[in-house]
Amino acid sequence: MKDERMFLNQERVVDFLNVCIRSGKAAEAPGLLMSCIGEELAGVCHRYYQSEQRPAESVLARYANLSPTDGQLRRALQRLLAEPAPEGTRPTLFHSPRHWLSVYKALHFLHMIDDEYGCMARMAQRIAKLYGDGSPAVPCRRDDLAKKNIDKPFCLPLTAWEQKHASPGLSAYWQIALLFLQFLHEECVSKCVCSAEHPQ
Repeated sequence: MKDERMFLNQERVVDFLNVCIRSGKAAEAPGLLMSCIGEELAGVCHRYYQSEQRPAESVLARYANLSPTDGQLRRALQRLLAEPAPEGTRPTLFHSPRHWLSVYKALHFLHMIDDEYGCMARMAQRIAKLYGDGSPAVPCRRDDLAKKNIDKPFCLPLTAWEQKHASPGLSAYWQIALLFLQFLHEECVSKCVCSAEHPQ
C-alpha cells in the first residue's frame, strides 16, 4: 500500500490519538487533533512570512515576455547611452565598454542571444549591425565583454544578478541592465498603443 504522507509525522499522530483514548476522549480525538495541527501550521506560516525565507517577487518578471524589434532595440540603446550619471559623477551612467555586458545579459534573459561559444563576438556584431554605418557613443567590443564576464558574479545570468545586485561592483551593471529592460518595455508598450490607436 502506498504511503500518502507528505507533511504529517504518523508516529506523533498515533501517539496523540492514544493519549486522547486513554483520557476518555476518543470521540473528540479527531477534532482535537485538527485543532492542534491547525495551530501548529498557523505558527509555521507566520514564522515563514515574517522571515527572510519568503521569496521576493522578481522585478524581472514584467520584462520576461518582451520581443522588441531592431528599431526598438536601437531606440532603447540610444536612451540608455544618453542616461545621465547620478550625482554628476560622470557625464553618463553608461560610460565604459564593459557596461555592454549589462545589455548582453538583458538580451540573453530575453532569449535574443545565446551563451554558447563565440557569444560575445556575436553580441558585438549584433550591436554593429543595429548601428549600421554609425557607431554607439561607447564602443561594444568582444574583448571587453569577455574579460568582464570571466569572474563571479558577472559571469552569472541576469536572474542571479538580481539576487546578488548588492555585491561590490555589480550594482552599477545591474542598474544599467534594469534600465535597458525598462526602456525596451516602454518602446514595446508604445508600439502596442500606437497599433491600437491606428488599426490597419
